[in-house]
Amino acid sequence: MRLRRIDILRGTSEQRVADAKDAAAGHTPDELLPELRYTERNYRWSLLYEHAQGGQVDPRDLRRLPRDDLAFLAGMTEPAPDLSDAGRIKLLGNVARAVQEVQRRSTKTAAVVGAVAATLLTLLIRG
Repeated sequence: MRLRRIDILRGTSEQRVADAKDAAAGHTPDELLPELRYTERNYRWSLLYEHAQGGQVDPRDLRRLPRDDLAFLAGMTEPAPDLSDAGRIKLLGNVARAVQEVQRRSTKTAAVVGAVAATLLTLLIRG
C-alpha cells in the first residue's frame, strides 16, 4: 500500500504561513556562495522546525513526509542555543526519528535497486 505524502502546510492558518514567508524573505542569500541557499529562506522548513520543538511527531506521520522535508528535519542535530530545554528535547527526539526514517528509506531503496540489478544481470547472462 502506498502512503499519501503529507503536505506540511495543509490546515496551517494563512496568517501563520504569511508570517513565515515574511520571516524567510528577510534572510538574504550569502554573496560568497549565492548558489547555496540557506534553509532559513524556506518558510515551510521554518514552520517544520518550529513544530518539531513543540511535541513528538508521530513516527507514522514521519513516514509520510516528503524526502526533502524529512532530510531537513534529520539534519537539525544542533538546536539553536536560545532554545528552551523542553524544546531542545522535543526537537532532538524528532530528529532521531527522522534520521531512522531516512535510513529506513535508503535501505529499502537500496534493496529494490539491488534486486532489479540482480534480475537484469541474470537475464543478460542467460540471454
